[in-house]
Amino acid sequence: MVDWQDRSRRLIGDEGLRKLEKAHVMVIGLGGVGSFAAEALARSGVGRISLVDFDCVSDSNRNRQLPALRSTIGRLKVDVVGERLREINPDIQVYGYPLRVTADDLQSILRGEQREDSLQSIRQGERGGNEVRGGQGAGSTDCTGSTDGTGSTDGASSTDGASSTDGADGLASASFADSTPSYIADAIDDVPAKVALILAAKRMGIPLISAMGAGFRLDPSMLAVGDISETHTCPLARRLRRALREVGVDSGVPVVWSKEKPLTPAAAKGEQADAIAQGTLAPDGTAVNAKTDGADGADVAWPADGADAMRSAYGTDASPGALAASELDAKQTADATGPASMVFVPGAAGLLMASYIVRVLI
Repeated sequence: MVDWQDRSRRLIGDEGLRKLEKAHVMVIGLGGVGSFAAEALARSGVGRISLVDFDCVSDSNRNRQLPALRSTIGRLKVDVVGERLREINPDIQVYGYPLRVTADDLQSILRGEQREDSLQSIRQGERGGNEVRGGQGAGSTDCTGSTDGTGSTDGASSTDGASSTDGADGLASASFADSTPSYIADAIDDVPAKVALILAAKRMGIPLISAMGAGFRLDPSMLAVGDISETHTCPLARRLRRALREVGVDSGVPVVWSKEKPLTPAAAKGEQADAIAQGTLAPDGTAVNAKTDGADGADVAWPADGADAMRSAYGTDASPGALAASELDAKQTADATGPASMVFVPGAAGLLMASYIVRVLI
């Protein structure tokens, strides 16, 4: 039998492959960026991968996300991606967490301590087409194919470590990493969640690389890897820099970001298009000076040790998900265009993240 890792072995050697096999990488967010990062890590030979994403595959994901096929609409992304990874490497251990990231749940997720009965109930809800809920304080997702998948940085098969399946539907029983990861790939786009994750990783001593905005762009050659303090042009990076400064972090966070100026969406017309061109309006229709970076309504708790700073930065005691819809609408234009992206930049950003992680690990 041909060694499927033969070409990799020629490049990085047996020792490099052994290091990757022993590594445990957690990918948080399985959209256009995270799904490509997860698959590249598996193809590189990483032995254990944890997948964290509360969302289900929707029809609007098919233009840019690896798990999105007509046959996978409505299924949990962690399950679909997990199946792909085990088709690539049957020896890989994959742990799935269909949860929305919150400050309350972060440490237990990073330590692989989520309760088995909680995750089993989530999967049972998904299989039955019922509402799927994840984690303490988490929001909910209706896994019927109606979700839009806007919780990842592209624009805003069970996945456990068991080697055998239950035979009924091809999904393996739940299993958990029970250890902290060697590295974290942050591919979510909610600023409070990113801040909470970065702070938790720093407290626990887990290295992390974070993806900045990949939507509203078409040129992957403009992507770069560097420290958060070096970023410019990217609206998401600007908001994250500001939020991190409020909790005392000015640098020391590796990021994948784009130097490409976000494009004006084709759907933008008249005054809206002019405002986007002038930089007073973000391409998604959100005012550039808005203080609600979580304006998509994501229910993400503030970092426990940065609540005062977050109140100062965002002008509210509540998480964006707790704000009234009318408040959010008031901070957006009436004809906001919404997320817009294609596969090129998100996919390339995911590959860059995976490459960076592999080079560090070996």
